[in-house]
Amino acid sequence: LGNSLLDAGAPLRRCAGLGRLSQLSDDCILGILRNLSACSCAELASVSVVLRAFSGYEELWQGFCLQLLDAGGRISWPEAGTWRVAYASSVAPRRISSSSLHSSSARVYSDVLYRSFYCGVVDLDARWLARDSLPRVNARFLSSEDFERRFERQSRPVILEGFAESWKARSRWSRDWLLERFGDVPFAVGPCELPLRDFYAYAALNSDEAPLFVFDRFFPDRAPALLEDYEVPEFFRGRDLFDLLGADRPAFRWLLIGNRRSGSKWHVDPNKTSAWNAVVRGRKRWLLLPPGCPPPGVSPSRDGSEVTQPLSLIEWFFNFYGELRRYAEQNPSWELLEGTCGPGDAVFVPCGWWHCVLNLDDDTIAVTQNYASETHVHSVRRFLREKREQVSGTSSKDSLAERFDAALAASRPDLLKKDPHLHSVEPREPLAARESPMPGSAGAKAPAPSPSGLTSGPRAGAWPSARPRRAQPCHHVLLLWGRELTRIGGTEAVPIKALSGPGKLDSELEPPLKRARPQENWLFSLQPGGDVEE
Repeated sequence: LGNSLLDAGAPLRRCAGLGRLSQLSDDCILGILRNLSACSCAELASVSVVLRAFSGYEELWQGFCLQLLDAGGRISWPEAGTWRVAYASSVAPRRISSSSLHSSSARVYSDVLYRSFYCGVVDLDARWLARDSLPRVNARFLSSEDFERRFERQSRPVILEGFAESWKARSRWSRDWLLERFGDVPFAVGPCELPLRDFYAYAALNSDEAPLFVFDRFFPDRAPALLEDYEVPEFFRGRDLFDLLGADRPAFRWLLIGNRRSGSKWHVDPNKTSAWNAVVRGRKRWLLLPPGCPPPGVSPSRDGSEVTQPLSLIEWFFNFYGELRRYAEQNPSWELLEGTCGPGDAVFVPCGWWHCVLNLDDDTIAVTQNYASETHVHSVRRFLREKREQVSGTSSKDSLAERFDAALAASRPDLLKKDPHLHSVEPREPLAARESPMPGSAGAKAPAPSPSGLTSGPRAGAWPSARPRRAQPCHHVLLLWGRELTRIGGTEAVPIKALSGPGKLDSELEPPLKRARPQENWLFSLQPGGDVEE
């Protein structure tokens, strides 16, 4: 928009081109256009140069194309590589003229329009790909027991090198091979379904800010032959407790195909499951953050059901990646893990970890599966019971918790016996107590810290049960003043033996306490059996 200062005619051109709409912001104008039909937007494009620029906004025409697909139509992706030309060439010429959708050479200044264009064409910054902090191990020399002990139980992400090297898919799956066998088969592509041939045509020519990619949970039904080209490695084979539900289990495996710059924005995997993601072809760039640490620019709702973030992953990188790096360097508890997963390798994602994934090569192909492990079974069960509206991947989500418990009772009753929530529970303090003064704030007097970093002794405004006590067969509350404990073994708590005395914790909890950020209050409970839960 600053360029308009060098163009004396820009303000007059905007006023003349928009009329009374010139009083509105660019976002408001686009909001109005989103409520119009494709034909109306095409007609507006012939009114003025400025309206031509706004009515040609690619996101608008992507929406019109998706509406056409939902109505049973088909999109023919043109060599021009834009959604608006695709729409024009896919409907009857008498209804809309493609010439009215061609771009104008006149200068129109808008940060809103330019941001989308810029994020769609700019190359990836080398600084985004330079850091490599995600641990790596050679999967060929890692036993299932070692994997479970070193990574799953510790909730530690890791790149498993050579994970999929023996798969037939490694030598078969490619654009040409897939098109020859499944070119006319529809696959899930973002919010719509496209024949694989049409998807590859789109992927090769589009300049979208957030390119669509294949993310299909029904590929075993659409292309069952693909199942013969890969197998679940021994680390995860037979360890998915959702398998006890049979065919009525939640969705758990997906086929992913995308070109460079496409990828998944920041999210946490569904239903408190863990996952593995194996790359067959191409490379994927991974960023991961511990549970409870959403990155800057990403705002989950209070109950976690919705996440607000930039429209595209590229926009997030431009605006927030540097901020995340600085924040992670200043706060060791925010353990930012970054790494590139190449062909034949896989990434293990423990439950609860925030992550985003960016494809670095064209024709990047991968398979991913989620699973409910014994390690996190009680986290899964609590999620299914307490957040039924957020359960995904099944049409019967309201009854999934009961069906899962029944399946465990029938086949794995030993796991239910280990559930600490089966014991009596001491009532916790109400959430309103979180509004008590922060240490160092007005009206708050910081108590003397104990050697372990825990507050000992009473304190004004604190929980009545803030004094640590020796573990008993019920919940006890620990209040950590001026300490942040974002992860103890990930979303699952690590076992501790007992409190060794007032204000002291067992040595297993000492290391995480050292990775603390001041001026925050965190509440934890000791569960029967010695688990700690936030």
